[in-house]
This record gives sequence, C-alpha cells and structure tokens, in this order.
Amino acid sequence: MATLLIRESRDVDDQARSLDGFRQTCEQLDRGRFHGRVWQWMTDDGFMLREAANRGLRQHFSPPPDHVALAVPLSVQPDAVFAGRPLARESLMVLSPHEEYDLVSAGELDVVGLSVHRRLVDALAPAKAEWLRRAQAERHLALSPDAAAAIRLTLMTLAAQAEQQAALPAAGAADDADRLGALLTQTVLLAMAGCDVDAAGSMPRRAETRARMVRRAIDFMQAHLRALRLNEARRLLKTRPGRPITELANALGFAGASHFTQHCKRMFDELPSQTLRACGAAC
Repeated sequence: MATLLIRESRDVDDQARSLDGFRQTCEQLDRGRFHGRVWQWMTDDGFMLREAANRGLRQHFSPPPDHVALAVPLSVQPDAVFAGRPLARESLMVLSPHEEYDLVSAGELDVVGLSVHRRLVDALAPAKAEWLRRAQAERHLALSPDAAAAIRLTLMTLAAQAEQQAALPAAGAADDADRLGALLTQTVLLAMAGCDVDAAGSMPRRAETRARMVRRAIDFMQAHLRALRLNEARRLLKTRPGRPITELANALGFAGASHFTQHCKRMFDELPSQTLRACGAAC
C-alpha cells in the first residue's frame, strides 16, 4: 500500500534526513534562516519525490540500494551545478545506487523525480532499459525544453493524483507498482525523445575547457570555505552541546567566540546560544 510522507525542516541536517531511502548530507551556503520541504509517495517498488529548499546548499547523496532515480528541476537559480555541469530546468539527473553525487544550488531549488527498484527497470522493453543504462553512465543529460516540460508535467500530474487519493481506500500494492512502472516508462520515453544520451553528458576534453572548470571549482571553494566551516560548527553545537563555544570557535579557525557568533548570526539568522537552546528543547 502506498504511503504519502510530507516533512518540513528548519535545519539542513534535518533536511538531509527527511528524504527516506537516500543517503544524503547537506551544508548551507547562503545566509539566512533555512526552510526545506520533502514530499514522497512511497510504494514497495519505489517512490515519487519532491524536494525544495529556500537557501543555496551543497548536497552529497546517493539513491537507495538497487534503485535508479531520475529527477528534473521545477525551479533552479543560475550557477547551480550537478555532476560538474550547470544545472538548468532542461537538465535530467540520472542516478545509480553505485555512485555518490554532488549538487550545489545557488539559492532556491525545487526538484521533482522518482526512484524505482531494479525490478521495474528490468521490466522495461530492452531498448528503454539499454537507454537508461547508458543514461546512468552520463549522470546529467540536457533535454530539449519541450521534453523537460513534458516530464515535469507528467511527474507533477501523478503527484497531484497521489495526494488527492491519499485519504481514499488503497487500491492495492499491485496497482501502485503498475502506476510507478508506467510513470518510469513514460519518463524514459520522453527523455529518449528529448536528448542524445551519447552526446549530452560527455565531459569536455579540450585543455582550456578543463582549466576553466578547475578555476570555477577553486572560485567556489574560496567563496564558500567559511560557509562549510560554519555548517560543521553548527553541527558540533548540536551533537556536543557541552563543548565551550570559545573552544569550538578556535578549533575551526575563527578569531574568537565573538567573531564566530557574528558569522553564525549572519549565516543562519540564529545565535549559537539559540542553536543550543533549540537542540536542548528537541532532545
């Protein structure tokens, strides 16, 4: 029987844990109070998902064992990157359980997709299954605008139907599997028609292009190195609340407790003392 899960989060670590089945870590890159939402329609053969966040994040994740996942952005800001390439509304992310992936969002991000068990992939027609196997190797495909729009519409239509039927008597696990299998088939068909899997995800090989990618990675690290340290500091505040703030600030390279407190306030719109109190209340 299908289950509908909806989770709201005010913390990036809670957001990382909200997506059932995925192994995921998150770090906040933008300043401001965080708000995230995860929606999942869960069945025995996989699930549909929608994940949204209002701040720029660095996400490191992989899908559940024996699953293949496909996802497209509903909304994405310029300069977002997935698997080393710019992430756009025409991007299709294809995930294998044998790999780990990085996604860096520059501001708000809203993604919709599905994650299906290998048995549904094996049930595809041979040509579709082979296309999906090659797409997993590419990781990141560029779709035509029409194909991307059609995939978004297909996923969101079924998501709306699932939400409407959540309060109704369940039709049964077999019907859920058929619905998810049909959704996988339709998504693959639209993607096959909307991109060239052999060319779309090929990495650039020219030396100047590789150098440009390296410079971009260095620029990112310089822009966000302090953000990553602040995320680690906030995580330590929650997991080791007895550690003095001054000691924590010094260990992570801040000039002192006051300097650390100022940056925490700017980054998370929350003082370290407020983080400790919230953690104490939750525990």
